[in-house]
Amino acid sequence: MSNDTNDSQDTEAEGGGVPAKSRRGLLLGSIAIGVGLGAWQGAPRLAPRMAPCAADAGPVWAAIPLPFGGDGGHDDGHGESKESSNSFVQFDDLILNPAGTDGSRFLVLSLALELGEGASLSDIEARDPEVRDVILTMLSAKTVQELADVTARPALREELRQLLNELLGGEPIVRLYLPRFVIQ
Repeated sequence: MSNDTNDSQDTEAEGGGVPAKSRRGLLLGSIAIGVGLGAWQGAPRLAPRMAPCAADAGPVWAAIPLPFGGDGGHDDGHGESKESSNSFVQFDDLILNPAGTDGSRFLVLSLALELGEGASLSDIEARDPEVRDVILTMLSAKTVQELADVTARPALREELRQLLNELLGGEPIVRLYLPRFVIQ
């Protein structure tokens, strides 16, 4: 009897026919059912469209033709932009712990190397483990403060580019980009 009194008081206080707790439960249940049905119906329709993308992805690194000129895609002021035959080698989702964090912080980054015209993609591919090791070792030696300083990023990119060029011999890497750089 006391439960009926409490329910009727909740209903009367809000002016509706259903208690507030029941309405909340109905709303959450409806949302969960809607999401479940959407995933159940949508997955078979999206899977065939996603399969070609996954099959074409290849290895974690990918060579991507440079879509803009060697000057960063900027117009030279004469109405024409310069085209380049350079290509990129990309390393995605590298994860490391910065120095002095005892594993409590981490850096997730993606790195793209722009190769010069004489550089060979097969040379980079053949030395993939060594390239990854140089990247991870160099960045792991930096503290969170050093990595988080945005003004120091150009120097960080240049230091890493020089280390990789030493490893590969010569100057195969003309530019280094950090499209993803997240510190947690």
